[in-house]
Amino acid sequence: MGADIKSNEKIKILEKKSERELKVLRSLELKNKKVLDEMKLLRKQVKDVSVKQSNLFVSEFKKQVLTLSIAAMSFIAALSWRDVINAWLAPILKNRNGLVEYLVVAMIVTILAVVIPVLLNRFLGEKEKTDKP
Repeated sequence: MGADIKSNEKIKILEKKSERELKVLRSLELKNKKVLDEMKLLRKQVKDVSVKQSNLFVSEFKKQVLTLSIAAMSFIAALSWRDVINAWLAPILKNRNGLVEYLVVAMIVTILAVVIPVLLNRFLGEKEKTDKP
């Protein structure tokens, strides 16, 4: 009978130990589940940020290509107008050779290069928003 009591006590001790270990395992399972859920959420957030950054890059790239194309076409147009201005000023400056002729043409082209975009912006540009407090 004494052996049965010791066996029963050992069984009870082992059962309590098993219950504690089972509680620890359940706790770890819950923590692992929470960590996995957090990881899934983080993956989704990283993916969302990556997609947004990618879209921003593509958008900015398109904008820069458009700006560069407009600048290139503007440069070609400016070269064409240079010839027109030279031909127009040739009779006036026919007796002059060299630096003075080029200086006059450069000043006229510079004035046109400043005035025309300002006028175009005034007539074709977007109206400024006036925020009144």
